[in-house]
Amino acid sequence: MNATKKNKSATTKNAGRAVAGISRPGLTIDISGTVPGVSRIEIRRWSLTILRHLEKKAAELSLAFVTDQTIHELNSQYRNKDKPTDVLSFPLADDLYPWLLGDVVISIDSAQRQARRRRNSLREEVLTLLIHGILHLLGYDHEISRSEAIRMHKKERAVQALLENQRP
Repeated sequence: MNATKKNKSATTKNAGRAVAGISRPGLTIDISGTVPGVSRIEIRRWSLTILRHLEKKAAELSLAFVTDQTIHELNSQYRNKDKPTDVLSFPLADDLYPWLLGDVVISIDSAQRQARRRRNSLREEVLTLLIHGILHLLGYDHEISRSEAIRMHKKERAVQALLENQRP
């Protein structure tokens, strides 16, 4: 998390220019960890589609796929919640660096449990968590009020429908 903040000046030197690893000029997506049965190419494609739908033309986004142990530690450290969770978002954008969206951390262990419980595939569950995490980075927050929860849920459904319609 903090590594991104510390490297802000290094990353901003290349903002808006084509750099190795950028799928589209102006959009940088860094992925760490793996999702069984889902390629990084697919995760990158989902992320780009979500960002384009949300009208983000320039954005830097970091995605991390981790274990329950790792997300538990992050949840304890940053939210004072002594338990694992499915997804955490760490927004970094500010007035000086509005394109630096932040980090989305997804627990594959939690995603697998939720997928079984909801009778979804792991792919579907990770996509749902990715949408949810990115929306949090952009200021959506279902914990503020019922109206905000409804607003966020509507946006989640719209993005989900868009991605489902793009499947081959």
